[in-house]
Amino acid sequence: MGANPTQALAFLVFLISFAVIGAALFSGGNALLMIVGLVLLGASIALFLKAKPLEHLEG
Repeated sequence: MGANPTQALAFLVFLISFAVIGAALFSGGNALLMIVGLVLLGASIALFLKAKPLEHLEG
């Protein structure tokens, strides 16, 4: 499976979103951090859907 910069950015945002959600849960369910984490998760999903796989470009 090939990777491109958009996939790398989407994966980075995905990891950051789970770190923020974990921090929200650790701090007693902080609503603001939870919302930020969910927005970041949505952004990573949108980036993953936008990314085009490199396999279709080869061949």
